[in-house]
Amino acid sequence: MGNVDDHPDETLGRVLHRLLELRERIPAERSAPLPAESTWLVDARHDERLCWALEQAGAIFVELDPEARITYASPNAEAITGYKPSEVLGLQIGDRVHPDDIARFVEVALARGEGTLPDRTRLRLRHKRGGWVHLEAVSAARFRARDGQIHSVSVLCDVTARQEAWEALRESEERHRVIVDASRSAVIEIDETARTTYVSKEARETFGYSFEQLAVMPPLSLIDDADRARVWGQLREAFESHKTVEIAPFRAQRADGTWLWYESTGITYRRADGARRFLAVGRDVTERVRQEEERRAFETRLQQSQRLESLGVLAGGIAHDFNNLLTPIVGESRLALADLPASSPLRERIERILRAAQRAAQLTRQMLANAGADRPRAEPVDLSAVVDDLARLVEPDAEQVEIRYELVKGLPSIEGDHAQIGQVVTNLVTNAFEALPPGPAQVVIRTGEVEITQCGPVATTLPFDPPAPGHYVYLEVEDSGCGMDEETRARIFDPFFTTKFTGRGLGLAAVLGIVRAHEGAVEIDTAPTRGTRFRVLFPAAGIA
Repeated sequence: MGNVDDHPDETLGRVLHRLLELRERIPAERSAPLPAESTWLVDARHDERLCWALEQAGAIFVELDPEARITYASPNAEAITGYKPSEVLGLQIGDRVHPDDIARFVEVALARGEGTLPDRTRLRLRHKRGGWVHLEAVSAARFRARDGQIHSVSVLCDVTARQEAWEALRESEERHRVIVDASRSAVIEIDETARTTYVSKEARETFGYSFEQLAVMPPLSLIDDADRARVWGQLREAFESHKTVEIAPFRAQRADGTWLWYESTGITYRRADGARRFLAVGRDVTERVRQEEERRAFETRLQQSQRLESLGVLAGGIAHDFNNLLTPIVGESRLALADLPASSPLRERIERILRAAQRAAQLTRQMLANAGADRPRAEPVDLSAVVDDLARLVEPDAEQVEIRYELVKGLPSIEGDHAQIGQVVTNLVTNAFEALPPGPAQVVIRTGEVEITQCGPVATTLPFDPPAPGHYVYLEVEDSGCGMDEETRARIFDPFFTTKFTGRGLGLAAVLGIVRAHEGAVEIDTAPTRGTRFRVLFPAAGIA
């Protein structure tokens, strides 16, 4: 059985016209009866070439009378329908037509009048063994027979194989669509210009655009500028290599303006027409990226906290031992000065020893504060008042430095050690002044209050655990100095670390120890050439 495509060979049309010509050659006055199997196809029955053409095309020649009874069927009807021609003569063909095709059958078979019938009409005919044969009328016509009635003749091609192939294709496409939808996979297909040619339901829901909208958008327009060149480069590589490509997470924008993190795996294939397509299966990984960022931030804070804790313990141990050595030096020096007369030449030397010991004692207090071993006393502290009293004591004499105070009066009190809070103020202000470059510069000192509503870092630059939700009073010291790079910022709280030619590197370490002892937090905002802003948070006393 031959298959016929959507444009069958003109042979079938010539067959029909040849048969009609044969009918015209039969003498009207012929008295001999026609064979039972046909009303007029006497000569055509013996035309082997016409029968061979029908067989090769997988087609049947059928004649119907006005009642849709079969008056002739070509010999190859058995190969297509399972019925011999002699078995169907005189039968109603409509009895064997699929119920859904009856309307089309009536239009073709029972229409009155001479002329050409509509061709390429599809009909399903019951096969002798059951099931349906798909037939297509590729050529049809009506004529007036010798009995004066209108008969119809048709060339019906067997398109069962083609129809089953189309149905199998549609079934396959539907199966794959269901699989894609059920797997919740975002599938996107693009051509060599990166224009969208297919978008799955999940992808449309992920980005919030319809296929029609995506199809007319500029190539890769949803991808963030920072990632677009990388993604396009990987796509070009995929088109050239035809290898599977893993596209690392990139930022893409939804229709509502929000951003998501998206990753995909894709491969290039070539269509039947030779065009290349890139088919990518993608995933919204926004939540995964967020969790990874939180995990890295937590690990960084944990490492910093552990490092500072170990350094603090070391500094505290040294400070305790050092303090034990200083105590008798200070005590004995004071006793010696009390025993010496005012005119004694030894008095000046002992006073120098006492001043040196007192400076060393101040250093040990800073080290103990860094270790958190010097526990704060619980007393109400007015942060704005402390700043107003102490910050002005360390102001530089440089005329080109502008100092601006933005102190809020009536702030809630801090429950802590007045002296240690004062040390935080002087250390931060001194650090800001020392970071200023030569020439015009500015330092801004602020106080205020803030409510933290959820547990989490105040900023990504916090060097240790973030503060718990609650009401806080803060001190900010902002300078227009050189700022810090990432490496410097990560070490500024380390004891004995300094970027200055002078200093011991204990000022910020002491700030950190005091703030932690007061259950506060430190926020840093800095960048090279942009200056630095320190913000210290202390829990407000008496406010839940």
